Amino acid sequence: MNIYPSGKTAEHSVSNGVKRVLDIVFGVLLGVALTYFPAHAADTANFSITADKTSFAVGDEFPVTFSVDAGPFASTLNIIDFTVKLSDTSFIKSKDMTNPFVAGSIFPNIGSQSVNGDSTNIVAYINPQNPPANRSGAIGTITYKALKAGKVTISYSDIKAAIKGDDTNYQKTSASSLVLDITNAGAAAATSDDAGTFIDASNTTYKLSGSGTNASQAGAKTSTATSQSGAAASAKSTTSGPELIFVIVLAGAVGIYFGIRYYIFRARRI
Repeated sequence: MNIYPSGKTAEHSVSNGVKRVLDIVFGVLLGVALTYFPAHAADTANFSITADKTSFAVGDEFPVTFSVDAGPFASTLNIIDFTVKLSDTSFIKSKDMTNPFVAGSIFPNIGSQSVNGDSTNIVAYINPQNPPANRSGAIGTITYKALKAGKVTISYSDIKAAIKGDDTNYQKTSASSLVLDITNAGAAAATSDDAGTFIDASNTTYKLSGSGTNASQAGAKTSTATSQSGAAASAKSTTSGPELIFVIVLAGAVGIYFGIRYYIFRARRI
C-alpha cells in the first residue's frame, strides 16, 4: 500500500535517482584521488636540505647538505642542475664565494658552479665510467658563515634532473627548504620543512657540450631551459600547480555532494 501521495512518490523516486548519480560521481572522484596522488608521488625525485642543527651563532661556519631521494630514478639519475637560494644574504653567505659547492661521492663531478647574489647554481653528475648503483643520498655540501642575527631560509629555486639516455627531458621533482635561526648563542635539532612543491621541468632542452665523442665526460654543460618559477621559495609552502587545482576541485565536489545529500534528506522528512 502506497502511503505517499502521487506527488510524494514521484519526488521520492527522483531524489533516489539523484542520490544514485551523486554516489557514482563521488565514488569516481574518490577513486581518481586515491589513484592520482600515490602515482604522482611515485614518479618524483625528492630533494632536501639539512644541517646538523638549525640555530647558529654569529661568526659560526657550518656545512649544509643537499640531498636527493631519487625514488624511481635511483638507478638512472645522471645529471642534476639545481639552484640554491638564500632568502636574505645579510644573515649568512657562502664561505667560498667562487667555488662553494663540494660534491659528494654519488655525483662527484661538477660541471659548473657559480654564485650570483642570493643564488648559487650547481651542475653535478655521476662518474660515467663508474656509475653508482644507487643515486639516492647526498649530492654535496656548501659551507656557510653566519653574519648577523635573524632567520634565513635556504631553498631550491630551480631543479633540473636528467636520467640516463634521456638528456632532453627533465624529470619531475619536489623540494624542501631549511630554516635557520642565527643568534648570538644556542642550538637546536636540525629539521627540514617539507615544501611539498612540485617543480615541473617539462618543455625544456638539455644539452651537454664538450670535446670528444662522450660529452658527459667533458664536465661542461649548457642549458637552454627556461627557469622554472615558484620552486620551493619558502618553508612550509603548499602544493602548487595542478595538484592545488585538483585538491580544490575535489574539496568543492565533496562539499556539494554532502550538501545535496543533506538537502534530499531534509526534503524526504518534510
